Amino acid sequence: MRQLMIVLIILSCLTGCKEENTDGIFVSMNVFLSLKNDSGADLLNPTTENSISADDISVYYLIDGDEVLFNEPQLDYPGGFAIEFDQSTGIYILDLFTSDHTNNESIATTIVKMEGMDSIRLDCEVKKYSNGSMQAVKVYYKNDLVWDNDRDKSSRYLEIVL
Repeated sequence: MRQLMIVLIILSCLTGCKEENTDGIFVSMNVFLSLKNDSGADLLNPTTENSISADDISVYYLIDGDEVLFNEPQLDYPGGFAIEFDQSTGIYILDLFTSDHTNNESIATTIVKMEGMDSIRLDCEVKKYSNGSMQAVKVYYKNDLVWDNDRDKSSRYLEIVL
């Protein structure tokens, strides 16, 4: 647990900007998810029974009320996510690149769909800066505020039980 907290603090330093950056454009929209079953098993670990692979995951952005599949073949992560193994904690993390398409209330919605599982809907409050930079400053899951940049100094990390 201590190692996980150290990793989260380091990630927070990399993603939790509080001041407007005037040196260039930054985009800080990632949310880091660990996906577990009722028994606490890491569902992103390929050795776990009924694990979730990258092929099982699709990311959708809610744009003007429509769910639009994220598919950008020219990017390093064309599906809008990466699955990464954290050696210090021994768990797999879904690094999710959340939507920046905001509605009138500055909320951007990302939906993660997985084969045979319930969907995950994340709503992020997005702050856009005059230089084109943007940052997720609040994250909501199941309509509950689960991360707030003003209160939480850790990274946007959530553990979700499916």
